[in-house]
Amino acid sequence: MIACVTQAIEDYLDGPGETRSSGLNRDAKSRASMRQKRYEAAKSYIFDDTRESRECIFGFAFILMSLGIDPEAARKSISRRTRCKNAQKAAQSLDPMYAFPENNRHGESA
Repeated sequence: MIACVTQAIEDYLDGPGETRSSGLNRDAKSRASMRQKRYEAAKSYIFDDTRESRECIFGFAFILMSLGIDPEAARKSISRRTRCKNAQKAAQSLDPMYAFPENNRHGESA
C-alpha cells in the first residue's frame, strides 16, 4: 500500500513534463503523453478528499491515516515541495551558471 502512495508522490513531483509537442519525435511525444497521464492520475489520487479516499484500503487518505500521518498535512507538504521545485527551476533558468554545464558546479543542466 505504501508503494501506491510513494509512486503517486513521485509522479506528481515529476510534474506534467513537456506540454508542447512541436519538434518532438513520436517516441518523445508518447513519453510526454504518458508522463502527463501519470501526473494527472497522481494529482487526482493525492488531492482526492472524498469518502472513498478515506475508506478504500488503497486510498491516499486511508493509507496515511493507517500510518498515523495526517493526509491534509501531507498534501500541504507535497504542495510546498512542488512550489519550491518550480521556484528552483525558474531561478536556474535565470542563472547563467546553469546555461553552461561545464561551469555548473551542481552537475545539473538547464
